[in-house]
Amino acid sequence: MSARFDSHIHLFDTGYSGDRTAGAELAQYEALRAEHGVDDALVVAYEGDQRFRGNNDYVLGLGERLGWVTPLLFLDAARPLSVAAAEMALDAGAAGFSLYLGDDGAICDAFDDKFWALLSSRSALLSINATPRGVAGASERIRALGDARVLISHLGLPAAGGRDAAPNAALLGLGTAESVAVKFSGLYATDPVYPHYGARDATMALLEVFGVERLLWGSDFAPGLDVVSADELFAIPAWLSEQLTAAERALILGGNLRTLCGKD
Repeated sequence: MSARFDSHIHLFDTGYSGDRTAGAELAQYEALRAEHGVDDALVVAYEGDQRFRGNNDYVLGLGERLGWVTPLLFLDAARPLSVAAAEMALDAGAAGFSLYLGDDGAICDAFDDKFWALLSSRSALLSINATPRGVAGASERIRALGDARVLISHLGLPAAGGRDAAPNAALLGLGTAESVAVKFSGLYATDPVYPHYGARDATMALLEVFGVERLLWGSDFAPGLDVVSADELFAIPAWLSEQLTAAERALILGGNLRTLCGKD
């Protein structure tokens, strides 16, 4: 089995629930990555709630001592990061940043043009969580990011629709932006029951537009464990894997992201 590169995990000192022994969540993921052949992971920091304050420092610290951790630091629109602070974060080992837009693409406007220019000049990663409405509102900014590499999480959060959730039309429109890739992650948000048939149509539409070279598998550890089992969280549903060759599966599971991060 080819080594995986997980495009989307979260790690918190006392766990996503906030009530675990310090380091227990990290140890759990270490065991799961050994079991499922995960060599590397993008750790997406999140500080969007008061109880998660300090997660940027925690994730950056993990990156300093664990070779498999690639940190992405949370961007807070209420406290926009300065260019100088962003440079310091990148110099300290962050590969880029995570931005949560929800429905509001205008959140991008909280950060000035010099900040976006820095991301482009450093070929930084930008992980974006957004609904179809949020992607539509941010599309112009995303297209203007130049050499920054944009990773849209969770299939662009297509609206739940039983077995035929509609794909994110705004995200499909970004298929011509070569710097944009899509995370095959968080399928439970569209259809909570494994194997997530409700996400099938959206996935196939994105696969057709973006191709296997711009689709990135992600587990969404640990939040996903509130909905599905660990085995289900790390599985690739048969309705996708059976459409792919072994080489294509290897690209989605890790090869694509390894290339983006210069680890191939």
